[in-house]
Amino acid sequence: MAASPLFVGVSKKGEILDWCHIYTIIGNTVWSASILVLIPLTLDRFLAIVFPFRYKSLVNKETSRAFSVIIWLPLIGLLIYDIVTYSTGHTKIVHQPEFHRCVIENERYYQPIVFLLAPFILIILMYSTMLYFVIKQGWRARGCSLSHQRSS
Repeated sequence: MAASPLFVGVSKKGEILDWCHIYTIIGNTVWSASILVLIPLTLDRFLAIVFPFRYKSLVNKETSRAFSVIIWLPLIGLLIYDIVTYSTGHTKIVHQPEFHRCVIENERYYQPIVFLLAPFILIILMYSTMLYFVIKQGWRARGCSLSHQRSS
């Protein structure tokens, strides 16, 4: 890794933070951001499909700014938390050169639940509601009811 010397810093205890620490901090933030950024996009489509006539009043510059802040504040908090815990030694990262990887020894298990599983479930719920709504509207457009079609 040619840029590794650029990622070297000194922790509070005087230990050197190598590229493994920086890689882990940036990696945690990026994978958390990747799914959290999908929530406003999914919510935008959800509102457009489920509430087509109220969409313009629900989605405007103010709500877009609010969603940006709601999404990025926890990510900035996670980044600061990771920097503090890794630099103070509360979370220990070990470089395993034989496998070319960094391993977190005392892994925090809440992070994947809060920043991956919960947003994923929320996105799945919004998309399933949109699918149900679209199917229901399709049956209405054909002049059939959804319960009448199921009994046939």
